[in-house]
Amino acid sequence: MISADKLKLFQVAIPIGHSRIRGKTKVLEWLWEFGGLMLSASFWHKIILYEKKCPLMVDSGGFQYGGKQKRDKLKEFFSLREKLYRWQCLYADYIIGGDIPTSLTKDFEFIKKCLLLTMDNMDLQFKLGAEGRFVNVVHGHSPEAIRYWFKGVKGYPSIGWSLGSALKTSVYGFGLQLFTLYELGAFKNKLKIIHCLGGTSKDVVVGIHYLLSKLGVQIDVLSFDSSSSSAERFGNIISEEGAVISFSDIRNGRKTVKLWDGTVLAHVPLNLSGKFREDLSRTNMTNTAKVWNTKLLGMIRDQGDAYYKIVEASGAKWMWEVWQDCGVNLLYKEMVRQGVLDRVLNVEIEDECKLV
Repeated sequence: MISADKLKLFQVAIPIGHSRIRGKTKVLEWLWEFGGLMLSASFWHKIILYEKKCPLMVDSGGFQYGGKQKRDKLKEFFSLREKLYRWQCLYADYIIGGDIPTSLTKDFEFIKKCLLLTMDNMDLQFKLGAEGRFVNVVHGHSPEAIRYWFKGVKGYPSIGWSLGSALKTSVYGFGLQLFTLYELGAFKNKLKIIHCLGGTSKDVVVGIHYLLSKLGVQIDVLSFDSSSSSAERFGNIISEEGAVISFSDIRNGRKTVKLWDGTVLAHVPLNLSGKFREDLSRTNMTNTAKVWNTKLLGMIRDQGDAYYKIVEASGAKWMWEVWQDCGVNLLYKEMVRQGVLDRVLNVEIEDECKLV
């Protein structure tokens, strides 16, 4: 069983509200308190940091350029990519591979283009000094697509794998990638890290922890990243209990919530700026950390009924049992039959219809 002390949360931080010292950016001091930050090179690549006080995971910024709907932005990407990867290599403790995500499609010609560009990006990352900190990336929502992607990227020396699933609140996408990688031999040697990109729900955290423990995969760190600091951009604030509360509910008097310093937030202005926006962001990140440390990690340490209820309800136990009996191909077919991939499949079917 993977111990709770191996689990780590990287909270997403964006470059807003920071001060300057001698031409360098001094990050807000309270951000360093969270023990790990996820920074996107696409937002941070112009910034010279004044200091660094906690581990940094830096993604490649590829999400901003992935998928068919963003193909027109690739010229912008090529003009920026060396700057993105130089920033990664300058500051990151964990360098996420330079993936251009496929998004949801079964168009293998498009997947091939994304994979070839990803491999070219990874070549550049290694030229710039990524070795020893490089975390490989896998994409795909079917065994066929995952195997195809793995074949392209498997040769890059990495300290682990980051899993990229469009199903961010469900264990099914991440779990299918995990089982497929396992069958392909990706975990034969001990890894430093396995990371779930953008997945922090209890179903994902507990489900992936359970599946990795059952597989006996040896790792130093199992990590997840949360964009809770951006919740205010979508009109929400996260409570101490982890509930997502909309600004409209606060404005209408239906809900109240405390800020990080204990102040009761009774009203939210339409314009979020300055110290007020900083307080919202700090509250979201503080409360996310509280839920992570007290509820999720506590549940994993206890290994009690609450843990196994989530293992059951999330589908992780079912995935493990089907995979043990049938392997990943039949697991995928059963997942399709059960309808747990419907959201993915509906988008892929729509994309296929556009190809016809």
